[in-house]
Amino acid sequence: MKDSLRVRAPTDETHCKQVQIATSRTHDADALAAEDLRVDYRLCPTGSPQRVLRDRLRAEPDIDLKLYKCAAVFDWLDIAVLCSDLVSAKAVHRAIKRRGPKIWISGPERKKHYHGDVIVARLQDPTRAKVSELCQHLSEAVAEQGAAVISTPQLFGMELAIDFYVRHARELSDLELIGRRARMSDLLRKLFAMPGVFRDPELLGTCQDWPRFCDGRPGKGHLFQERIGEGTRSMNDCERLLRAAGTPFFHQRVPLNSTLYFGAKSRPIRYRLQDKISDNRKSEEDYDPLPLKERRSRIEVSLVNKDWEEEGLLGALDLRDVADLHGFKPDTLRKAFFNFSLPTFGVTEANTPDLKEWSIFERTGVTGLDLYHRSRNEQERAKTLHRRGSRAPTPRVLEEKGRLMAYSQLNDMVRRAMSKTVEAYLGEEPLALRLAA
Repeated sequence: MKDSLRVRAPTDETHCKQVQIATSRTHDADALAAEDLRVDYRLCPTGSPQRVLRDRLRAEPDIDLKLYKCAAVFDWLDIAVLCSDLVSAKAVHRAIKRRGPKIWISGPERKKHYHGDVIVARLQDPTRAKVSELCQHLSEAVAEQGAAVISTPQLFGMELAIDFYVRHARELSDLELIGRRARMSDLLRKLFAMPGVFRDPELLGTCQDWPRFCDGRPGKGHLFQERIGEGTRSMNDCERLLRAAGTPFFHQRVPLNSTLYFGAKSRPIRYRLQDKISDNRKSEEDYDPLPLKERRSRIEVSLVNKDWEEEGLLGALDLRDVADLHGFKPDTLRKAFFNFSLPTFGVTEANTPDLKEWSIFERTGVTGLDLYHRSRNEQERAKTLHRRGSRAPTPRVLEEKGRLMAYSQLNDMVRRAMSKTVEAYLGEEPLALRLAA
């Protein structure tokens, strides 16, 4: 029986295959011809001596990254302070509002009508000066309620977005501009590797965190449309996810006009990937279209702490106090949350990629392909362990990267953009945060 786990040495011949980009609703990319609405991939041997990559084909997008400008931006920061007594989030909000800045005040659970000793302030489009000013306003607003801030300001959440703009936009026709942006948007979705934290049932491996997408129609579609039946009810959510991903038919193609999500809104970590052509979207009909040259490909991650006593994901990165941002190495955040990977494929007799694996990659990218590999690996391990008297070696558990390879050029591009953002935000001196006496 031929399948994607069969080992066959590929030749040095290079192949090319295409991934077509699809839409499900009206979109500016609809004006493009089919041959312009696709991403080409070059396939060649991995050349790796590692067992999991040996004798496999690697696919790399045929795209010039120099045609794009990568920019990183903090969309918002959550700043938290501990108070000496119970205070009202609503009262703090009113007091700060009188001072000018537009701030959203809540408690650790991000609920509006909070009354407690931990106040969380969300600052949109943060700058160094705005953060310092906010900390001063927080201290004064808390003091108006007869309490005092008794902690250094803590970094309690952030949203970091990575945007890809088409370079030389003025020199391109509208269709050329749309085509380049559409290809980058699809590339980001296909090559973003879902972090392993979403496969851990003790952390974020629950069905509410499963990859899903929304294209403006009611509800959100899961990337893997599982079927509940006999044998699945006793499984945990991670086991169900692997089971669904192990069936190619269950993999769903994500339209260009949709937003792809990893993680639920209420969770400590959440991703959104989108072909951003509008802003301030309230519904499918109510939104502000962006000028063509400002439209971009975007991936963003939101990190949220919810317990003052726990360090959370930010604390694990040594980002506890707001001042910890100074001297922070952006590549630490890049490696933790923005990993782009190249897929690898088994080889057929004709020295082409395994058709089943390729069809999965076309629909759900490296995330779907990686989960498929892990599902098949678990199946093979289970068969070997239950086959009494068998001398066949038990397949090894796939490690974090699985059968994927790092897309170094794109990862380096993101790292450089993040470095510029952090440097511009922080300046040369440590961030000084003054609290009212």
